[in-house]
Amino acid sequence: MTSSILIIIASFLWALDTIWRYPLLGKGFGPFTIVLWEHLLALFLLAPFFWAIFLEKKLYQGKIIFALFFIGIFGSCWATLALTAAFQYLNPSIVILLLKIQPIAVVLLASIFLKEKIGPQFLACFLLSMVGVVLISYTGEDFFPSFNKDSATGYLLGIFAAISWGITTVLGRYLALNTFLPTQIAGLRYFFGLIGCLMIVNFQDKSFHQHLSAIKDWNFSQSILVIVSMTALTSMFIYYKGLNKTPAKVASILEMFFPLFAVVINYIALGIKLNPYQIVGGLILIFSAFVIQRKSV
Repeated sequence: MTSSILIIIASFLWALDTIWRYPLLGKGFGPFTIVLWEHLLALFLLAPFFWAIFLEKKLYQGKIIFALFFIGIFGSCWATLALTAAFQYLNPSIVILLLKIQPIAVVLLASIFLKEKIGPQFLACFLLSMVGVVLISYTGEDFFPSFNKDSATGYLLGIFAAISWGITTVLGRYLALNTFLPTQIAGLRYFFGLIGCLMIVNFQDKSFHQHLSAIKDWNFSQSILVIVSMTALTSMFIYYKGLNKTPAKVASILEMFFPLFAVVINYIALGIKLNPYQIVGGLILIFSAFVIQRKSV
């Protein structure tokens, strides 16, 4: 039960992160600049806690390297960039709905690669939680606008982010089962994520120097420090600590608390009212998470 609570707490911190992240976009800082500095600062702060792992032989196994490569480059860097870019093409409600592909990917991959059994009780809880989280995402607006080149791009970016994060959850559980510590997984995540950032530098319309110079802005440096403190030093440690003793299939449901916390935070911080559908969806999600913890599924 404690490990499950840790994942829920991590989901809350991810939702809280948006209070500082999205205002930076409004101030003219691009997604790449934000993600780049997030990885640079996180790697600097976490280095003392994980650097020694490079001397251990267990790191240099094919499956381990692949897991870290994917978690860092796809999960930490490219998926974050893809999600941020998707908001430029689609209604945010649609983007959030597309992220519901993530738990589906987690359950399927966990059953294949981690040999986690998907029993009828779990499947019922999972489907119920999916209904809840879709209701949470409903803001009263049309989910499906006219299909065109821009919307197609947004759909592809959102789906890419969702599937990448789904695979990342499964691979993170795999690393936890192979005795990697939470600080090691989080540190290596940002190490490989920084490599992912550097791999796409040439595709940016700004020079690398311009991205680096953003830290001179006091508002940017304050916000990025808060973001890194929550996502790199706190939420990631808590998340991987919880994932150590939580099956990936169960984590897929617990991570659905992210959109629930997001709409509640928007209500408290921004005054965005909750509609009845979102309230009912939140109650359904809480109920399904409670049931899955009470029963062996």
